[in-house]
Amino acid sequence: MMQVTTDHDHDDNDQLVYDREYYEQLGEELDKEMMDSDYPEPIDLADDPNPAARLKRLVYQRQVFERENKRRTVEIVEELRRRGNSWSAIGKLMNISGEAVRKQYSR
Repeated sequence: MMQVTTDHDHDDNDQLVYDREYYEQLGEELDKEMMDSDYPEPIDLADDPNPAARLKRLVYQRQVFERENKRRTVEIVEELRRRGNSWSAIGKLMNISGEAVRKQYSR
């Protein structure tokens, strides 16, 4: 789990104070985490006192989830096609039209 410490806070204008070194360290930790695992472990976002860092982590986790979801969807659609399922049947499973599935997943 990433351990980044900072004393970030809001200034008098209620705008976030940004520290380049902090975000570079955060980026390095995220990069290391990605390289160490196919799927980074979800973390308790409350562990970081910096709301900007928590938001960046949340966005990063969403992107990882979306990539994996897309990859697995492609695999499953391809498997269903190999097993003889029609585009229409697959579309019904995905709550979209068969034509939309065909356009998106045919090669």
